Amino acid sequence: MAERRKHARQLFVHHNLQQNEIAKLCGVSEKTISKWKLEEDWDRQRAAMVTTKDRELARLYSMLGQVNDAIERREEGARVPNAKEADTINKLAAAIRKLEDDTGIAHKVNAYMDLFNWLRRRDLSKAQELSAQADEYIKSLLS
Repeated sequence: MAERRKHARQLFVHHNLQQNEIAKLCGVSEKTISKWKLEEDWDRQRAAMVTTKDRELARLYSMLGQVNDAIERREEGARVPNAKEADTINKLAAAIRKLEDDTGIAHKVNAYMDLFNWLRRRDLSKAQELSAQADEYIKSLLS
């Protein structure tokens, strides 16, 4: 049950899904999702995630820009990062990539949910068939 709870929290906080959708994907009742949401204050976590990720990306890009600007201000022929600067550039780029990859997962989940909702209106049985495979796919993205 702990794994389902963790998965449910991720779907709510990181992927902006509704409680009824999460309940279906996790195989628990909406009441259980509601209880978990209140106990762990998922609404606050969701709000913090959205603003924090955007701010953190902006901050990382700003720092990377500052390092590159400092290198560009050097005289011609000396516009190459030293070892410390190169290490800083690599670490900032890796952190940016990680945050952007996490955002990419959210886009994939949102695309699945859009497809699922569209298909559900057209053919409920097909949507239910797709749901099991899509849930496995989403879990693989989160692990």
